[in-house]
Amino acid sequence: MGIFIIETKNWSNHSLDNLDLRSPVQQILRTNYALFKLLDITSRKHNWNFVRQHWGNRKIPIKNIIVFINNPPREQFQFIKILGLNELISYIKYFNSSFTKNETESIADHLQNLSQHNKVISKLTM
Repeated sequence: MGIFIIETKNWSNHSLDNLDLRSPVQQILRTNYALFKLLDITSRKHNWNFVRQHWGNRKIPIKNIIVFINNPPREQFQFIKILGLNELISYIKYFNSSFTKNETESIADHLQNLSQHNKVISKLTM
């Protein structure tokens, strides 16, 4: 596979029926879009050779997963997999890897560096 975005929720049945709670579906779709844009800009800026192949730009697949610790809803949503905690590992293992170990480390290192950089910036602007 590629990249998994995993949103976790520990909601009761009452929480699932509460219309005032923010939608985890909307939350994960926003995160997906932000990550997609970030990786697209980064791949061009840093000229990641594993993204650019001689046939064109290679797809960086992103899978959206919402994991409910308790009581997953029965509904299904487009572009999002809803799982119980006990289903997560087998679902991820189902997919073949899209990246080599070095490519995976390069993406992970870049995202960690961005995260650390953003923490420093946010502390400076307080």
